[in-house]
Amino acid sequence: PATKSVFIEFNYYFKGNIEIINYYGEILHTEVINKSKRAILDLSGLSNGMYVLRFRNNELYSTVKILIIN
Repeated sequence: PATKSVFIEFNYYFKGNIEIINYYGEILHTEVINKSKRAILDLSGLSNGMYVLRFRNNELYSTVKILIIN
């Protein structure tokens, strides 16, 4: 479970967007990553619950579920 932030480490330099999506499919936040191997997402403004992180660029579309417990 995540609390206030989540640390993401890529195996390669990622350039694209990470979107935080709620249960209803609404995009709550978009983080633009400009050629980095790491990202830290601030989750402090989100309520407890299940969310989806969607990673998007020209070559990749992937999702990961996260559980937030404050």
